[in-house]
Amino acid sequence: MNRKAPLALMEQLIMVAVFALAAAVCVQTFTLSNQISKKSTEKDQAVMEAETAAEIWKSCAAAGDADAQCTSAAEKLGGTVEQGALCVRYDENWNRMDPAGDWDYQVTVFPEPADTNGLRLVTVAVYGSSPDPIYTLEAACQEAAS
Repeated sequence: MNRKAPLALMEQLIMVAVFALAAAVCVQTFTLSNQISKKSTEKDQAVMEAETAAEIWKSCAAAGDADAQCTSAAEKLGGTVEQGALCVRYDENWNRMDPAGDWDYQVTVFPEPADTNGLRLVTVAVYGSSPDPIYTLEAACQEAAS
């Protein structure tokens, strides 16, 4: 009887080690899935805000040239025009905020001059904490006839 006791103890130690290893893998998997979920939510919101900015920018085409269009869109979106680009800033919960405050996300609309046919292109980029954009979108609208 005493000879079998060390084997039973060894068997239980091995089972505990296997369980601990499986638990560590599960914890890592849950942590990774949480990070992926947060990134996915962030990108989904970035897509929605970029599309909103692009549509409002296109709706302001009747305002005139690109600067006037940016200014009109900035008024509607609650943003500012900085160096010819429309900037709208958001806090960590994607609520629009005061342009002078610390922001967590920024939607920037970079207009290009209209081509010979009056087609005006724009690039909308959404930035987070990194210098690389979370999402970019290209849009176009027809320049208003003068």
